[in-house]
Amino acid sequence: MTKLRMRSRLLFAGKLALGLGLLAWLLLWDDNWIKVLDLFVAVRPIYLIPFIAISFVLIGISCLKWRLFLRDQNSSITFYRLFGLYLIGFFFNNFLPSNFGGDVARAYYLGKQIVSHTQSLASVFLERLTGLIALVFLAFVAYAVTPDFRQGELVSVSIGVLAAGCGAAVVALWHPSLIRTVLGPLEQSKVFDRLITKLYKFHDHIVYFKSKPDLVTKAMGYSFLFHICTAINVYLAALVLGVELSLLRLMVVTPIILVIASLPLTPNSLGVWEWAFSVYLIPAGAELEQGLAVALLLRAKTLVLSLAGGVLYLAEDRAVPAAAATPHGQNPKP
Repeated sequence: MTKLRMRSRLLFAGKLALGLGLLAWLLLWDDNWIKVLDLFVAVRPIYLIPFIAISFVLIGISCLKWRLFLRDQNSSITFYRLFGLYLIGFFFNNFLPSNFGGDVARAYYLGKQIVSHTQSLASVFLERLTGLIALVFLAFVAYAVTPDFRQGELVSVSIGVLAAGCGAAVVALWHPSLIRTVLGPLEQSKVFDRLITKLYKFHDHIVYFKSKPDLVTKAMGYSFLFHICTAINVYLAALVLGVELSLLRLMVVTPIILVIASLPLTPNSLGVWEWAFSVYLIPAGAELEQGLAVALLLRAKTLVLSLAGGVLYLAEDRAVPAAAATPHGQNPKP
């Protein structure tokens, strides 16, 4: 266990060094830090309100989609509660990235409330998976219609890896026999017995939605709407900095940027996020330093939201009242 923990820490340190090094290189190359500073000094306050407001729209869309999976299984959780949990997730992602991810945090606190951690984790997983599928689809369309993207191996690899991951997840989750085949040999082990039981329950909560195509379609609709709003988010960030970009082009390049940033190369995509914006906003009409400034402004806004999530997290120290949660139908025993 000690060796495993040491390797984990070394891996995290290596990823952090890579991210910090990449960010430092971006800032120092061609004195970009001076150009970025000039852009921040000349911000246009008139666009700050819509720039901040779009974040609440993005979180709201995600919460509406998340609530779809919970309400269908008779878990009555308010929109505002899910919104707060989303902010808590931001806090964990940005300030405690090595031990307790944001998705795990919001699944944990929701699980305490509905008295079912497997159901809460399944709802978070489905909310994320539908969003990732929509993102990969939009990125693939952008890749297909924009020849410039096909010249970069990183774009091709990023889309390929995430598409393969999404495909494998969908096939495994929608075909219970595959899961039973993989996990079956471990059922007799006392070491893995409890874990296997929980995995089966988690899988049962997900497979339940196989018979809910209308709900899944609606969730995908929310996902596509979310990614349209992410392009608007980038557009507003550019306007705050006085950078005029093509919104139509942003609709194309933003999914590519987010796909690259989704790769777990550094903690919270540090450096990778900034590099992706610096390079791939150029087709949308930005200079490299302008793309870097946009990335830093978006990260700064996320950090502010994370601090709000930290305040809500402190409030979670109080006991969370258990809400009646009766899944729609009983999960079959494995």
